[in-house]
Amino acid sequence: MSDLLGRVFVVTGASSGVGRATARALARRGATVALVARTEAALRDTAREIASLSPDARAIVVPADLSTVPGAVRASKRLRDEVGEIDVLINNVGAVFPMRAVTADGLERTFALNHLGVFVLTRALLPGARRAARRPRSSA
Repeated sequence: MSDLLGRVFVVTGASSGVGRATARALARRGATVALVARTEAALRDTAREIASLSPDARAIVVPADLSTVPGAVRASKRLRDEVGEIDVLINNVGAVFPMRAVTADGLERTFALNHLGVFVLTRALLPGARRAARRPRSSA
C-alpha cells in the first residue's frame, strides 16, 4: 500500500517504542519518514528495518538531543535542508527523569525535553508545514 507516497512525516522519539512503531507503520504505507532521536545507532537500526518494509519507503536519520534548545534548532535546520517542507510532525519524544537534572541550557531536563525542545522544533518547522498543507495532492 502506497497511499502516503510523496508525503513527509517527522517522528520524534523514533528509535524505540511508540515512535518506532509509528515510523514503521507510516513507512509501510510509502511515506518518507524523518526519524529524530538522541541515539544515532538506534535510529540507524530503525531506518534499516524501515528500508525492508516497502520499496517506496524512505527513512532519514536525524540524531538530535531535543532536551537542549541548540539541539532542537540543529534538528530543525537539518530537517529543512534534507526534506524541505514536511506534511506531518509527530512529537512523540518524552521522558520523565526521577532525579532532578539540569541541561546544558540550565533548564530542568524533563521540562526541557517534554516541552521546550518540541516547542522549538515545532515553531521552526511550522512555516514549511503550512506551505505543504497548501500544496495540491494527487488523488491517486
